[in-house]
Amino acid sequence: MSRPVTDDTATVPAAPAAPTADEIRDAVARTVGVAAEAIADDTNLVAVGLKSLHMMQLITAGGAPATASPSRTSPPTPPWAAGPGC
Repeated sequence: MSRPVTDDTATVPAAPAAPTADEIRDAVARTVGVAAEAIADDTNLVAVGLKSLHMMQLITAGGAPATASPSRTSPPTPPWAAGPGC
């Protein structure tokens, strides 16, 4: 029996870390032009000026395709940090 050939030099890049709630809050604040402190965990982001186009820009800026479903990760994040449609 022969042993399968493996390539020990190949490496798989690590997946980028999911952004924290604070990083998302900062990005949203910059996008809509408000202070990050004005966005609480339960803030209605539409009420502070976030539009659907802004959401698409934020999603694609993070490296995800605009059609990607947001993943659920630990620790828990505010409801708005999970992304649209969650």
